[in-house]
Amino acid sequence: MELETNAISENEIYVLTLDDCQFCTLLKDTLLKMTIPFTDIDIDRHTQLGDSIELQYQTEGYYPVILYGDNVLLPHTNLAPREGVRIFNTIDEALELLLKDYYEI
Repeated sequence: MELETNAISENEIYVLTLDDCQFCTLLKDTLLKMTIPFTDIDIDRHTQLGDSIELQYQTEGYYPVILYGDNVLLPHTNLAPREGVRIFNTIDEALELLLKDYYEI
């Protein structure tokens, strides 16, 4: 991951969100209910990080984006498939991918 911060840990889940995004809220609420620890990064407050993520993963500002280890889960991208980048269509699918990859369930 090429995030521009010193606080990034390979063992942590980062959820990049927007304040007015209903899908972001649903994901965060579900992770909290499942007691899955994560760090919420509000892209509205960290616009340079948001711009970097959008450029790096060729997204068009679609959120939420989930980062963990060397992996990223995206709701949309123009990237050709590559290792470590997974695409999800629903929050349930994102959670399934996260649990399978991160917790090896």
